[in-house]
Amino acid sequence: MDQYKSVKWAMIIAVVLNWMQQGSGINAIMYYSSTILEDAGITTDKGKWLGTTAIMVANFVSVFPALFAIDKAGRKKLMLISGSTG
Repeated sequence: MDQYKSVKWAMIIAVVLNWMQQGSGINAIMYYSSTILEDAGITTDKGKWLGTTAIMVANFVSVFPALFAIDKAGRKKLMLISGSTG
């Protein structure tokens, strides 16, 4: 019974974290980046490709400062702060 409780809480935490990621909207931005760029006035295929690549590189690069912040501030504290805002 104790193992069931620990697995249950681990599953709940994993589902909530995935839900928070989906709620942030980053996946929608990645998926519709070329449409967003086209609406912003970038109409060439090369421009849309470069813009989409820049968005993805910016997303990738922005992960590294977060890694250091997580180590410094603590995972639980940052998760509670990010989950309570917005």
